[in-house]
Amino acid sequence: MIPAVIMMAWAQSDATEFFPAPQGAKWRYRLEAEAVAMNKTEEVVEPVKLADELPAIHFRTFRNGRVAGHTYFRVDGDTVYLMGTSPTRLIDPPRIVFKVGVKKQTWSWKGLEEGLPLSMTGESDLAGEKDVLGQKRKTLKVRVNATYGEEPMRWAIKQEAIYAAGVGLVEMTEERSTKKTRERSVTRLESFTFPEGLKS
Repeated sequence: MIPAVIMMAWAQSDATEFFPAPQGAKWRYRLEAEAVAMNKTEEVVEPVKLADELPAIHFRTFRNGRVAGHTYFRVDGDTVYLMGTSPTRLIDPPRIVFKVGVKKQTWSWKGLEEGLPLSMTGESDLAGEKDVLGQKRKTLKVRVNATYGEEPMRWAIKQEAIYAAGVGLVEMTEERSTKKTRERSVTRLESFTFPEGLKS
């Protein structure tokens, strides 16, 4: 008989299954908001040592062909962390992007982002197989609720994202609102490529 603890270990998913990030990987998205639509590309470039002298996964973002920013991530077992958007200014504590497990995972986070208070709760859960660019893949659904900033410009933010095994982010819907305004955007994957010799 196989011990239950071993069976549970087999069932556990490592976060890299839904967050593959080999250097050279590239994802192309279409971002549509209320009054604007644009092409967005994410690519993994060389790892970077952050302020704590440890390496991080380095994403470079392009919008309509122009560099729009950089983000730095680390993966620890079942959890993906956002470390920051600058190698010299880290988010403290690191912000959870998602967690993976046999059962629904939940988390909360409070801190400062760009000098303003951010408070969030999140949950992630396996969501079965879905068609991703013509291929069936296991998926993970991630929901986040957050408040950002201070009155009178305090934002309430809701995100729902789908990550696919061997691919990464497939789709994200975000709603942002204040007492006077409301915004909604949708980001959808159009294509992705991995370095030659690596399978997704």
